[in-house]
Amino acid sequence: MPTIPTRKKAAKKKPDEVIETLRPYRFHGMDMDFTKTHGEVSGDCPWCGREGKFSVKCDTGQWRCFVCGEKGNSYTFLRMLWDISSIKGLDKLAESRKFIDTQELEAWGVRMSPLTRDWMMVGHGADGALNQLYRYISMQGKYRLLATPGHKHQLFGFQTYNKRCEQVYICEGPWDGIGLLRAVRASGDTTSSVLAVPGVNVFQPAWAELCAGRRVVLLFDSDHPKDNNGKPVQPAGLTGVKTAASVLASCKNKPAEIVYLNWGAGGYDPSLPSGTDVRDILYA
Repeated sequence: MPTIPTRKKAAKKKPDEVIETLRPYRFHGMDMDFTKTHGEVSGDCPWCGREGKFSVKCDTGQWRCFVCGEKGNSYTFLRMLWDISSIKGLDKLAESRKFIDTQELEAWGVRMSPLTRDWMMVGHGADGALNQLYRYISMQGKYRLLATPGHKHQLFGFQTYNKRCEQVYICEGPWDGIGLLRAVRASGDTTSSVLAVPGVNVFQPAWAELCAGRRVVLLFDSDHPKDNNGKPVQPAGLTGVKTAASVLASCKNKPAEIVYLNWGAGGYDPSLPSGTDVRDILYA
């Protein structure tokens, strides 16, 4: 008789690695076991330390600790995690970033996670709510800020934002933002605030409220155009400027004025390396 081929069974994935609602917890270092009967995962509680008493429902993402009684959703988890994180060692991070000191890092919400031992930076919504925690981790030899999965990108620099400001500088990334704020304050300018977007093409309409009635200055990077099968692609920095300006110009409460840093013809300076940013120019 001919041999009937049998299918090789695929490796079974752990449920807590594929369920969307659990990704924020896994991302921030929660090691949890799946309980099939109850549809929950359990792990050690970050708040009281009791083993196996922290439980997350897979269908809703709601969590609770059966010992200390703390509970909430993934947003609550991020806010409480940041509350118990540490500023110890900020001096070493400041040294690695150059032209940034520990007070500036602390003011922009940089702290070390007690779960992963990675640095984290907060992202706020326009209403001031902490809705995002970014992890600063090494990937392929470079450090990057990665957003908590399942949560929208948020703004950097809300903690230093002045609600009475007349002008708002918006740059690309928190390191530029911190360096720019130092320069603004050193110049004696007390009427301007600095905010930073997490990515060149990330600008949410809700953020425009922080710019209503103010002069807005967009300071994105000088990115060189790329080639796509022989066709030039517009520089990312210029694309980002157009995206942000379009969102700001179409919102209900518009800025008083929108201007941008023009690096040169085509939106970039060919004499400078691609990706040259505001901090490169200020602290050359």
